[in-house]
Amino acid sequence: MPIVGQGMLLTSMDVDAEHEADFNRWYDREHLEERVAIEGFIEARRYVAVEGSMPKYLSPYSTETFDVLDSPAYRKALALDPHLEGVPDIVKTLTEKVEGRDI
Repeated sequence: MPIVGQGMLLTSMDVDAEHEADFNRWYDREHLEERVAIEGFIEARRYVAVEGSMPKYLSPYSTETFDVLDSPAYRKALALDPHLEGVPDIVKTLTEKVEGRDI
């Protein structure tokens, strides 16, 4: 996958087998589409690892700039998503560390 834009968010995850069908339905039908609808997001993809590899899922999100990951629109999306409780603070910490800001 060629890198598009100047920013990228990579997420990886494993899901308990009992919740995997619901997780995949939500991720593929709602989450990815909602993310690329956020201003500054260019594309999102999701990969599934070969059997026995961990983590099972890897999702790269391309953004126009790195600052998109600290934008009000992205923070609002994180805050409204019940599947991502606690993520906004993690993203803030990561963006501050990468950009060399004071935490």
